[in-house]
Amino acid sequence: MKQLYKKCKKPLLILSLIGLSSGYNYTFAAVAPLLQTGQTATTPLDPAPAGSDGAVQAGKALPQDRFQPALDIDGNLCNDALVDTATGLMWAKNGTIGFKDANNDLLTQPDYANTTASLNWLSWDDALTAVSNMNNATTKLCGYSDWHLPNRNEALTLSDFSKTSIAAALNNQGFNNMQDGNYWTNSAYAVLTADAWSFQTVDSGFPITINKTEMKSSLPVRGPVGR
Repeated sequence: MKQLYKKCKKPLLILSLIGLSSGYNYTFAAVAPLLQTGQTATTPLDPAPAGSDGAVQAGKALPQDRFQPALDIDGNLCNDALVDTATGLMWAKNGTIGFKDANNDLLTQPDYANTTASLNWLSWDDALTAVSNMNNATTKLCGYSDWHLPNRNEALTLSDFSKTSIAAALNNQGFNNMQDGNYWTNSAYAVLTADAWSFQTVDSGFPITINKTEMKSSLPVRGPVGR
């Protein structure tokens, strides 16, 4: 039997799939369990029809008080980031970090307390550079230098298909200044490389592709830091 996973210090859920046509036995390690979508027996449909997502609620249950204050690199409380206890990912708390100035020039030292949404709007290429600048800045976010734009899968962990606005839902769970619209992921679109994937916060969190030159919001992430 060929093993397709590496040793890990943490216990993993191991799933086996038998390839009936080939006779091979494949073993996969599920490192990050799939989360419930947020739909319940009464939301958004009351009652949820039998067999629907709200009735079945498959996946890992979302924890109470899901987003918790983060610790900085020295182990002290950092008010600029939150840890998702469902995934271990650490997210920047401010949905409008100032990555550029009023002249649209990228800052080498981002303004982590910025509240002007337009100073967070960047093209895809500039968004990648802005997070790199953040990692090299004199004052780093919570002291860490390994922040990145979320990939498409990381961004999808913020989805909640019971909500009409992910931005509002996240702001109610400890984030600040999350904007209705689109946030960049770092995932390019393989079919059309002029586009990249973004994460919609104006609805339930569905991902869409947009041209890399469009000006969209950016929310850095790092980790996971442990579950």
